[in-house]
Amino acid sequence: MDQEFKEAHYVAAKERFELICQFNLTDTSLQKKENLPLCRKIGNTNFPIFADQISVETSKNMILRDEDIIVSSYPKCGSTWVRQIILQLVDNDYWERGVPQYLISPTIECFGSSVLDLYPSPRIMKTHLNFNNCPKSKTSKYIYVVRNPKDVIASYYNHMKNLKCYDFENGQFNDFFNFFISSEMEWGTYFENVKSWLSFIDKPNVLFLVYEDLCKDLPTNIKKIISFIGGDVGRKYENCNDIEKIIHRSSIEFMKKNNNRFTEDDNQKVPTFIRKGGSRDWKNYLSKEQSDTIDELFNEYFKGTKLEFLWKEEMKF
Repeated sequence: MDQEFKEAHYVAAKERFELICQFNLTDTSLQKKENLPLCRKIGNTNFPIFADQISVETSKNMILRDEDIIVSSYPKCGSTWVRQIILQLVDNDYWERGVPQYLISPTIECFGSSVLDLYPSPRIMKTHLNFNNCPKSKTSKYIYVVRNPKDVIASYYNHMKNLKCYDFENGQFNDFFNFFISSEMEWGTYFENVKSWLSFIDKPNVLFLVYEDLCKDLPTNIKKIISFIGGDVGRKYENCNDIEKIIHRSSIEFMKKNNNRFTEDDNQKVPTFIRKGGSRDWKNYLSKEQSDTIDELFNEYFKGTKLEFLWKEEMKF
């Protein structure tokens, strides 16, 4: 363990992670249904096995700081990508230190407030909680990232197949699709999560990002993030002339080559936590009937909202 990993907050985070791995060997709250991924039931919601009741419950009411930046999204919508950008902006030495992203920018519901309270400011944290359960602050900064649900399904399916912790290596897409649209899905459904955040995304301390926009024009979206963070970051990159290295290290190609920096699970089936990025990969997975089902759910939840026509082309079968 090098010097950076000996800092108190990293030590506490690693101990917490090791403890939950041991806990998973005997815990009865783990839910393994036939042909479905392994999850942990906490209250009425399934979570990944790296979370437990204490970490989830304490995270909901944790005290935030003015300097905190919380990156929120439904899983597989780009939160890892956005944090890769932010961490480089706020810390010049972030990448060179070699600290895995899950340690330097922890998921609040997987670590809990007792660990996160040890982290120095500014804390760059991630959450997949819906807005109702996310810790609130009028002065902390939130970045909420969305992605079209059909690509989320394809990405999430591969994510769960490739991480051994889900015990879903031989999982079938049709089983996963039905799981995804049900209330049993890990972290709840995509539609409920995104809907819960819609009334919040126009607040002055919230930046709303679209995954597909990041794919199309990464430099412009990095500049948006710089402007939103402001302060020392805004002054440092005021002319946005010094972001070429950040653009390079935030490319999908670079992140795929450094996959081990972006996952908690050292026992992945294959190194594909960062898979391919882009959009419309869903057409390789969803049938016409499944595509229509997502269209119907999308219309039910988002008709009349700013999302209604956001992915008009991306979601065409």
